[in-house]
Amino acid sequence: MTVTNTDNCAGTVTAAGAFVITAPQPTVSNTATSPLTYGVSLNQSVSVFGSNFMSGATVTLGTLTGVTVPGTIATATTPYVFVSSTTIRVWWPNTSMPPGSYTAMVTNPAAAGGLTGTLTNAFVVAPPQPTISSVSPASLTYGVSPSQSVSVFGSNFMVGDTVQVDGISCVTVSGTIATATVPCVVVTGSTTTIRFWWNSTSLSPGAQDVTVISPIAAGGLSATLPGALTILPATPAVSSISPTTVTYGITLGSSVTIFGSGFINGAAITVGGLTGTTVPGSVASATVPFVFVSSTQVKFWWPNTSLAPGDYAVTVTNPVASGGLSSTLPAASGFHVVAPQPTVISTTPASVIYGVTANQSVTISGDNFILGAVINVSGLTGTTVAGSIASATTPFVYVSKNTLRFWWSNTSLSLGAHAVQVTNPAVAGGLSATLAGGFTVTAPQPTVTAASPTSVVYGISTSQSITISGSNFVLGSTITVGGLTGTTVTGSIASAATPYVFVNNSTVRFWWPNTSLTTGAYAAQVTNPAAAGGLGATLAAAFTVTGPQPTITSLSLPTATYGVTSSRSVTISGGNFLVGSTITVQGPGGTLSGVTVSGSTATASVPFVWTSSTQVKFWWGNTSLPAGTYDVIVTNPAAGGGLSTTLVGGFVIN
Repeated sequence: MTVTNTDNCAGTVTAAGAFVITAPQPTVSNTATSPLTYGVSLNQSVSVFGSNFMSGATVTLGTLTGVTVPGTIATATTPYVFVSSTTIRVWWPNTSMPPGSYTAMVTNPAAAGGLTGTLTNAFVVAPPQPTISSVSPASLTYGVSPSQSVSVFGSNFMVGDTVQVDGISCVTVSGTIATATVPCVVVTGSTTTIRFWWNSTSLSPGAQDVTVISPIAAGGLSATLPGALTILPATPAVSSISPTTVTYGITLGSSVTIFGSGFINGAAITVGGLTGTTVPGSVASATVPFVFVSSTQVKFWWPNTSLAPGDYAVTVTNPVASGGLSSTLPAASGFHVVAPQPTVISTTPASVIYGVTANQSVTISGDNFILGAVINVSGLTGTTVAGSIASATTPFVYVSKNTLRFWWSNTSLSLGAHAVQVTNPAVAGGLSATLAGGFTVTAPQPTVTAASPTSVVYGISTSQSITISGSNFVLGSTITVGGLTGTTVTGSIASAATPYVFVNNSTVRFWWPNTSLTTGAYAAQVTNPAAAGGLGATLAAAFTVTGPQPTITSLSLPTATYGVTSSRSVTISGGNFLVGSTITVQGPGGTLSGVTVSGSTATASVPFVWTSSTQVKFWWGNTSLPAGTYDVIVTNPAAGGGLSTTLVGGFVIN
């Protein structure tokens, strides 16, 4: 130290080492609020107490270290504060240091000597010990209670806690409510409430333990509340069904609704032989036959022939995962399938003519007909198959519940009014209905209007097929024309081998051998067979056989000399000659006469010969007639009308 006078007695005096400045030695005595709980205690300003602290001192508290600035309280923005020589404050974020004991150290600035004060175990961060007091709601029903946020109440909860409830496990984040996308939250600003998301089918029925585990960084302590959350099994109850009654094969295949409560997706529906597991949907269909709509509605598809007539219990069984409980609506109040009662109203056509009306499909109209129904019309009977029109190959057809058809071959039913009966198949209840006299087969009344040709010449017109025209002819009808009579068979033209032919309802034909009927006018009669009623019709004088008028034009030997011209066969030429005609050569000297037979030339032993309708021949012995002029006469037989012709002086013998 140096002292200098400034008066007239000027002078200076120095005392070496007379004034000493010492460096302050900081000491740390304790910290306030220790211990604090990791993640649970609030972020806060922690006071470090001691002595000889200086502004600008560096404070170290565990992993937290920094240079102090003057202030009153530490904050997140001013984390290190010099309050006084006895107090420094440090900002402690509540997850900045894992649980443990930490040394507090204060080092004054270098200008002040840089001395350090240390206190071991001065600051303790305690691990949070979570506790669980309750869960809300405490019970839920599997698959019935809606998916929701469940609250866990307790203490010392923090962000990052893991929540475990049977198969549910998730790590919490800060939030207000759990959702399907944010399944676990610690309620923001709270250490007493955690929430987790419960999907309504995520936990099996039973009492579930709820566990909360702190994160490893916070010490990993846990708490469990046994049986804190009870998942109740879903108890289904079937109350009704709609529709309650359907008609087998008639009511359209449809979606049937089961009403009740406690139904779970995946529940099994059983109605008679119909059974299956539901899937989510709004309506059942043939491709998705069992549908879960809600906890109060399930639906099944009823194909309209899938259940035989009867009363059926309706059972809904929830899936095993939900407890597997079931409920049954008894058959008496369950699903009723009634047997369809058919009715037969009419047939179209209602009346046909035996053998005349064309073979055809006949329509039966009514109601409640079922595919496979049996049609019975007297002897016509058979089981229907699906189709649009009956035919010879598909004779019994189901068109719709109002229309059936059968094939009527026009000679298949006897005459009369026939009952029409429809009997539904046994699987549909086997009920039947009959329309008395529903189908009438009437007898055809034939008419004969003409024959063609109407006239022929006996023995001259060629043997031929004669057509009888009219109406309502039936195969097997009998044709009678004079002595010609016979039963028709199917054909197109009559012949010697098939003399009586049915062509169609308006045409029959018979074979006329040209000498089979004597000359005259004949009635043509057609009589239908007894099976068709046996009615007949006659056209008087429908067919006329006329006698041929012979003519002579010349002789092959008009002149001969007695005893000189050689004996020979003499040809008479003309027309309309009949076999059996009589040749007469007569004159004053005598007569040659005889009946012709079929041949080619006359001889002494066969003296009179018919060759054709234009030639007959006689044998002339050259001394059989004396000289003279002779008339030549040809007379047809009586059967052919007996007409004759004369060539006067036609044969001269000199």
